[in-house]
Amino acid sequence: MFGETLTAAPNLKWVHFVNTGVDQHSFLRNLVERGVRLTTSAGSNGEPVAQTAICGLLMLAREFPHWWAAQGRREWAPLRGNAVPSELKGQTVLIVGLGTVGMTVAEFLPDAGNASYRRPAQPAKTG
Repeated sequence: MFGETLTAAPNLKWVHFVNTGVDQHSFLRNLVERGVRLTTSAGSNGEPVAQTAICGLLMLAREFPHWWAAQGRREWAPLRGNAVPSELKGQTVLIVGLGTVGMTVAEFLPDAGNASYRRPAQPAKTG
């Protein structure tokens, strides 16, 4: 519906998207061909999204799903032996995509003593 509204506006000159990943919309070709200026806020929320990704990484590495499940069952379920999470220091992390989020995560990881291997994301296919 949003795309239909934009393509139906004959005097449209500019569309600003607050989100990223807008290149996946099929209606963009029509707007570009009409000379409509398209802008985004790409990168504006990269820092908080990266921090959330790092938080998720730490939570998974420290077995938080185990603790939540035990809490839901109202039981104490300590991890022992091989079930104890490995230390994060020295582990390898793969980052796919070096946009604002990926670069912020990559900048954080060496501080945590991790090796990070970076691979740029492939551009999305449109059309």
